[in-house]
Amino acid sequence: MAILINGAPSRLRLWAGPATAALCLAVVAFSISWRLAGRTRRVGESASAEKTLQAAPVIFNFRNVSPAQRPTAEFTIRNRSGQNIKIISIIPSCSCVSTRCSTQSLRPGGTTHVYATFDATLYSDYQGPFSKYVSLLYRVAAGTRTRVLQLLIEGKLVDAAPFFAYPTTVDLSPLRAGSAAHSTIYLRGWKSAAGHIPNTVTVSAGKTRAIAIQQDAAPGADTDRTMQINVTIPSAAGPGRFQSHVVFPLAGFSPVVITIRGKIVAAARASSSAEEIPEDRR
Repeated sequence: MAILINGAPSRLRLWAGPATAALCLAVVAFSISWRLAGRTRRVGESASAEKTLQAAPVIFNFRNVSPAQRPTAEFTIRNRSGQNIKIISIIPSCSCVSTRCSTQSLRPGGTTHVYATFDATLYSDYQGPFSKYVSLLYRVAAGTRTRVLQLLIEGKLVDAAPFFAYPTTVDLSPLRAGSAAHSTIYLRGWKSAAGHIPNTVTVSAGKTRAIAIQQDAAPGADTDRTMQINVTIPSAAGPGRFQSHVVFPLAGFSPVVITIRGKIVAAARASSSAEEIPEDRR
């Protein structure tokens, strides 16, 4: 077998045979493994992060997403090192992804949660697969070197989901321990019999409630309805922020998640003495 260089046969010749075939297969296998290793290196823990941060999951798949959805991926980040870690910033690869972090300071063995929300409403004219990177920049202890942990969200944009809700994020601040509050959510997209979707849902602060939807109910013309979500604050709850979720699982689609958040404030203290009346007002 002759090799052509610049269109002309070269003097170098390779003889076809079992050894040559085995060599070719080895080269192909090495090339495939190299590409897979390269993707793993780009997504997840880089060489500098292998002994410091651990993410679970590294890749979050939304499955099918409709242009009316804004699904959120949650990543758990754990500090595997023996030093404190400071998260500097979280940078998505696209303006269609918004991110936030539950805490930016991690002690050894500590965990934090990174949330990445994909705004599919910006892709109303596109259908097909998508993938977006989320880069977490951090420093170990008092070091000046910035390290990177890369995460990935992916999925497939489809024509429409059979069901969606609005709004998907509600803030009920401020609330006091032992109190309750509610918000009205508008639902659309399911032509179902009464009772398939409850009119009222109650969830405790910091908890998640899943609402099963009758998947055998055929989605038809837009059917609007409302749902009241009640949030109860335990009487023993201390001041601080809380976050609750109401989740609607959908077969073959990313679930519809309604996030209820708020701030619990300290109860007002009663006055210990009567107000003193100035002399000029007596």
